[in-house]
Amino acid sequence: MISFREARERVRRAVAKPLSPEMVPVEESVDRILAEDVVSPVDLPFFTNSAMDGVAVVFPPGVRVLPAGTGITLRGTVRAGTAFSGNLQPLEGVWVFTGAPVPPEAHGVAMREILEPVSENRVRLKRSLARGEHIRRKGEEIRRGQRVLRKGTVLTPAGVGFLAAMGLARVAVYRRPRVALFTTGDEVVLPGEPRGEAQIYNSNRFALASALRGLAETVYHRHLPDERAAVEEALEKALNSVDVVLFTGGVSAGDHDHVRDVLRERITPVFYKVAQKPGKPLFFGSAGDTFVFGLPGNPVSALVCFYEYVYPLLRALSGHPRPDLPVLRAKLLHDVEKKPGRTWLLRGVLTSRGVRILSGQGSHMMAAFARAGVLVVLPARRRRFSAGERVTVHRLPTGPHRD
Repeated sequence: MISFREARERVRRAVAKPLSPEMVPVEESVDRILAEDVVSPVDLPFFTNSAMDGVAVVFPPGVRVLPAGTGITLRGTVRAGTAFSGNLQPLEGVWVFTGAPVPPEAHGVAMREILEPVSENRVRLKRSLARGEHIRRKGEEIRRGQRVLRKGTVLTPAGVGFLAAMGLARVAVYRRPRVALFTTGDEVVLPGEPRGEAQIYNSNRFALASALRGLAETVYHRHLPDERAAVEEALEKALNSVDVVLFTGGVSAGDHDHVRDVLRERITPVFYKVAQKPGKPLFFGSAGDTFVFGLPGNPVSALVCFYEYVYPLLRALSGHPRPDLPVLRAKLLHDVEKKPGRTWLLRGVLTSRGVRILSGQGSHMMAAFARAGVLVVLPARRRRFSAGERVTVHRLPTGPHRD
């Protein structure tokens, strides 16, 4: 059995490099990781345009500021998507709308609010106007050929919009892992199915499939009976088709824990059993390029192990620069006592005053997890923790973080 810290470090070291790149449509690239630098194929803005609705004005030579009271003769109107085809002289201008091209000889845009009508084709400035005012110059944001996003960047919604603004329809990102998910146990049935007196509903399938969404491509998930042959067949099929295999249940020390026996015989182990609570009976290993986890069967244990081990591995395979759960320090809002020897991972809620550990911390109790936004990490060697001291908190990717 190894420590919580060492187990996490071994998972980090297991991923030597991300998966291979692939080209995806820009509209499907959010939260993906760039596999190469992005170089702009265009200038942004594409052309010099107006930042306001108003009049684009030609200044007399050498004049930097037009004073209030200056008259301007109007020669036409330019709407977005159109261009002015004439020639303007000093103190002449055209109506322009936001985003419309500004005639090349114009020096500034007087917004509508500072203009006073004089006649049908003439206006007057109610305040001064400086050269360059309210004009967006071609290429002032980005120049064609400029590197604009680096390899390894996480594409946010703003990043996706930026790619589209440059006219990019597809982008190179790292491939997401392909995952096979197997739940096990003769006592487990699906919600909606008839349940015997000694049976339970399969919450692991739904919790883990939901946690995988957006992180990986779940190739298939199946429920397996407590039969060695079924486990062997599922593993053999998965190893030939996916990057990561997840089993839940059957990894402890029971007579019918066939997952444990099959994995220890068929998979090169990295570790088996971790000094943590919950989630001690955890297996991690590999076969060729495929990683294999044997997660505990209790639903809280399975999900805690997923977030602390599987989640960072999947993100590392996807090229994410920060694969682990976000870590912060927070004040405990109450005293806590635990048995020394194992790291405890407790479900909690982060408030404006600190972190509150929820009641109902049993490995079978999902109610607290459903309300949790963080995992509170209490070191193995310590027994007592006092209200007001700072502890390490791992922020969960979904769920409430403050109340």
